[in-house]
Amino acid sequence: MTLLAHKDADGGVQTLRDHLHNAGDLAESYESEFSQIPRMAALLHDVGKVAQQFQTYLISGKGRRGEIPHARQGAFVVNDLPISNSAAEIVKEILELVIAKHHGELPDCINEIGDEAFLTGFTEADKQNPKYAYGEIKQGLHDLDLDLQDTFQQAEKDVFDFVGRTKLLKLSKDSRYFYSGLLVKYVYSRLIDADRTDTAYFETKEQYHPIKAD
Repeated sequence: MTLLAHKDADGGVQTLRDHLHNAGDLAESYESEFSQIPRMAALLHDVGKVAQQFQTYLISGKGRRGEIPHARQGAFVVNDLPISNSAAEIVKEILELVIAKHHGELPDCINEIGDEAFLTGFTEADKQNPKYAYGEIKQGLHDLDLDLQDTFQQAEKDVFDFVGRTKLLKLSKDSRYFYSGLLVKYVYSRLIDADRTDTAYFETKEQYHPIKAD
């Protein structure tokens, strides 16, 4: 069965593979610097749509929009990747944040009283919750040709580059954390822009042409 990402008002469809790769290419293309973290985010942002329950909803048109979760599963995929160094851990946390919340506001990583952290919500128990159909999604990933390992390694280089540049600025500890927060928002922005741009061009049936700044 061909997995779908979108269906327009006329009944036209966009495959999930096309949407993920298109969004990945767009997210990478906006700027050459720090391009692989947003590419990775875009490649995984909608993998929750692999689930049969989402495919049935999309094809039938029955059900409420947003009723079937499909964002958090991409963060689960990231969480399952092997981590070998501190840069990889930073990439993982950025991706978990932006993918899980690409349909809503970025969350605080910890609540006001400090007893609840967003990034602890990717446990095996979370992944086994039937509403996410994560086992089914992991099996369906092979058909999407996402090349995750190589892209993740390139994303690690983005982090090494970012950390190296901030060190040159000789920032205070608080300022380094602030810059890291800006990097998260920057990756999030590129993901949202890529996702919505590809979806919009599918719906309008127009050809995307990048705008070159002078």
